[in-house]
Amino acid sequence: MLATAEDDGLPALEEAARSRGPRAARGYAATGFRDPCPWREDDGWYLVIGSGERDKGGCVLLYRSQDLRHWEYLHPLAHGTRTGNPAPDSVDRGDMWECPDFFEVNGQHCLFYSSENKVSWATGDYDKETHKFTMKRTGSWTGRQCLLRAKALRARRAADSVGLGPRDAVAAGLCRVGLGGRHHAAARAHHRCAGSA
Repeated sequence: MLATAEDDGLPALEEAARSRGPRAARGYAATGFRDPCPWREDDGWYLVIGSGERDKGGCVLLYRSQDLRHWEYLHPLAHGTRTGNPAPDSVDRGDMWECPDFFEVNGQHCLFYSSENKVSWATGDYDKETHKFTMKRTGSWTGRQCLLRAKALRARRAADSVGLGPRDAVAAGLCRVGLGGRHHAAARAHHRCAGSA
């Protein structure tokens, strides 16, 4: 569903007619499909969705739209391999990635997703012509690491003139996005640090 605000104060929302939202590609054996994260680029709207493919592993899928109502599937923005870890839930097994966020900080792009009881991150280059993301650095954060990094970042954040390195960009992102998920202690800890960073 879409809703449009009358103005920036969000006093009222006008609900739009039901639209055809993003769908998994035909023949795609999805282990999950949720948590859209949209952004605007010069040539339209883009959106990532947390997903996974049965017997292959978790992934983040990329879509494009001109009107926010009709979406074209492009390709996986990032994907992992199946871990085979025993767990009843596809997220805990690594077969599904959820709560993705994708954004730019100081000229480099950051991708976050949650899986296997942690928040994983990647920084790298995003080609706006091909819409491909090349990971250069990756890692994962527990809830405690998120809190400690947020405190360190807050201490360094006297002015925007302070350059952010890759780890700081990740911490800034963790403390600005909603990576909540019922499965993930790290994501829940993010909400505790969001207000203090």
